[in-house]
Amino acid sequence: MKRGPQTPKDSIYADVANATVSILEKVGQGVLVNDYSIITAAHCINYSLEGGMVLGDLFPEKIKTRKGELMVRPVAVEPVKDIAVLSELDNQAFPEEAEEFWSFCDDTNPVPLCRSDFEFGETFPVHIYT
Repeated sequence: MKRGPQTPKDSIYADVANATVSILEKVGQGVLVNDYSIITAAHCINYSLEGGMVLGDLFPEKIKTRKGELMVRPVAVEPVKDIAVLSELDNQAFPEEAEEFWSFCDDTNPVPLCRSDFEFGETFPVHIYT
């Protein structure tokens, strides 16, 4: 099947597909956003509400990208709104893992975040609710 020229909409969907990652242990998905963090649902990751995250305990998550598997960590979890933010493992304690994360980020167009309400008729590529 021959396709016509790529439209801006096709490009946007391709960028979103490339920025999407799979959370492996609990079988969820997340997306790389414009501040080089991965946004996902809190129920898709392992974390503790017992204070361990505040004290610096590590809850690494294995994710799969189009480049392969790598490790990240939760940097913020809001269980009531079911949102989690993942980022690199500490680059001093885990330099290889941090390098893999930044390599993925460097090769990926992140999905832009919209922090305002949409006006009727306004176009925006993705609006993600959790």
